[in-house]
Amino acid sequence: MNKTEKIICYHVSSIAKRDFILENGLIPLAKTEGSIKYEPRVFFSTDKTRLGFDYVDYSNIDVWKFKISAGLIKHDGNTSFKCFCYTNQKIDKSKIQLVETVV
Repeated sequence: MNKTEKIICYHVSSIAKRDFILENGLIPLAKTEGSIKYEPRVFFSTDKTRLGFDYVDYSNIDVWKFKISAGLIKHDGNTSFKCFCYTNQKIDKSKIQLVETVV
């Protein structure tokens, strides 16, 4: 895969964060999950049929779509699914699109 090739990605977040995301884009945040500590990152999936619901609840969510260069994508080593990835880069609000809401 060419590092400059644009890849379609899907980010899942709580509906409560919608206004913040529309105003600021997707901002990498540090996070602690049990014994795992993450450096600042934005989690996403490269497969719309397999979204990262383990990071949020199964209801009251928004699904966001954006494209980034393949070279900015890092695979999440804490999952067995190759489609679960992250980037340390901010995703500008002009590059994201709300594609689905699940209530």
